[in-house]
Amino acid sequence: MKTLVKLGLLNEEELNSIIGIEFNPVRVGFNTDISSNSKESGFNIYVNDILNLGIRPDKLISLIKQKYIIMGGNVFEDIGLSKLDLYKNTAVMTLTSNPQDKTPKIISTKLVIDAMGNASPISKQIRGPIEPDGICIVVGGCARGYLAENNTYSDLIFTDTPITQKSDSQLQYYWEAFPSGSGQTDRTTYLFTYMDAKKKDHQYQKSWKITLNYYHDIKVLILMI
Repeated sequence: MKTLVKLGLLNEEELNSIIGIEFNPVRVGFNTDISSNSKESGFNIYVNDILNLGIRPDKLISLIKQKYIIMGGNVFEDIGLSKLDLYKNTAVMTLTSNPQDKTPKIISTKLVIDAMGNASPISKQIRGPIEPDGICIVVGGCARGYLAENNTYSDLIFTDTPITQKSDSQLQYYWEAFPSGSGQTDRTTYLFTYMDAKKKDHQYQKSWKITLNYYHDIKVLILMI
């Protein structure tokens, strides 16, 4: 976060204003059994002040957007990129509000940054018919009802189950979890694993059961959907 200040994008006051929540410690743990009668020691490490902030992205984007416009930049919202033509010394983008738009915006630029990730049409075009070898499956959400006194730490990556066999793939479940800025009893949790992309058994049939094992002190949760 200090990099934003060093680059002159934010000052210290603005930096503090975008922090929605702060928590400690942060845990990294690799275990195969965390039950009370387990003899396994596993590997667990706790650190402080590393990846321990929840940032308000709406506030951050708003601040940077205002500075960008003041410096002469243009922001186009509610509009899509329908075409990109690449030339030796420039790129020409065609922007349209909808498929029937007869007056598209034409912008030329020296640099195009594609931030759409794996679902980007550009990525799909480059990849062509080649399918990925593996995939990361994620389920998760935000829930309310955790004990406030226990909801003060985060899991950067944590596993509490052994490697299991699914069809022809071996997988292990991982957790990422952290307090949410919406309330002291609110917490965001993700369960994820890596699998062979060509296998069909990609459902998390046991996700609720292993969630209860992970949050063994939970009695009531309200899902925030």
